This record gives sequence, C-alpha cells and structure tokens, in this order.
Amino acid sequence: EEFDEATVFTDLLENKKHLQRILQSHGIAITMPLVKDKHIIGYLVLGEQQGRGYVSRDTRVLNAIRHELVIAIQNALSVQEIRDINSSLEQRIQAATAELRTSNSQLKRLDETKDEFISMASHQLRTPLTSIKGYLSMVLEGDAGTVSADQRHLLEEAFTSSERMVHLIHDFLNVS
Repeated sequence: EEFDEATVFTDLLENKKHLQRILQSHGIAITMPLVKDKHIIGYLVLGEQQGRGYVSRDTRVLNAIRHELVIAIQNALSVQEIRDINSSLEQRIQAATAELRTSNSQLKRLDETKDEFISMASHQLRTPLTSIKGYLSMVLEGDAGTVSADQRHLLEEAFTSSERMVHLIHDFLNVS
C-alpha cells in the first residue's frame, strides 16, 4: 500500500528504534505533520486502529482532514491575532481617552483662569476710565470754567476716545 510521505507510521520506524519505542509506549500509530507554507504548525497524532489497522483509504481521508485542520488552525490563529490587536487597540484608546480627559480638564482650568483675569482686568480698566470720562464731561459742560474752542476740541477727542475704550472693555467682557 502507498502512503503519503509526510505520514509517519510508528510500525515502519525500523531504522529509528528509539522513536518507535516512544511512540508505541504512548499508543501512537500515526503521526501526520500539519504543514502551512512549508512550515509545520502542528501534528495530527492517532492511536492504533482497532481491528484491521489503517489502510490507504484511511490515510486519504486523514490527508483531507489534515488540510482542513491546517485551515482551521490558521483561522483560529488569525482570530486570536485579531483579538490581540483589538485588545491592544482598546488599551491604546483607553490611554488616549484618559490623556484627553486630563488635557481637557487642564484646558478648562486655564479657561476659567483666563476668564477670571479678563474680568478683573476689565473692571480695573473701566473704573478709572469712568472717572476720566466723568471729569471730561464736567469740564466740557463748563463746571470747571469756560473752555476755549481749541480746548473743547481736545477735550471732546479725549472724551470720545475714553468712550471707545469703555465700549471696547464692555465688548471684551461680553466675548469672554
């Protein structure tokens, strides 16, 4: 009978008595390597056949099964690799999410600090400007005496500029 060259029948290992004894001591009658792309990825190991022993038809069936086993093992390895990749990605996503949360928290604190600074600075600027604007208005209305035309022009420019500054500060507060 002709058998596949890759199939090892324990009883045919006459030239390797030590290996034959080990296999027989474990009740192994056939050892078939599972090969994928010229690399052994495992072995199909069968015990002794009850009764008549193994025949060529048995080995043909085993060879067909062997090829299916190789495909199944490759699929299982691929599934495991995908699971490992998914697990790694999940860990990286969790780390990135934690980092983003930390950064977001820091940005919120910085934003609150900025808002507080803008509010204080605006109030500190508005108070003296309001006083300047009030005094300019009093001088323009003649409360400090008569004002010449040249003086009036200069005072009106200063008053208009101070009004613009008050509006800018107000807009600044609204934006913040």
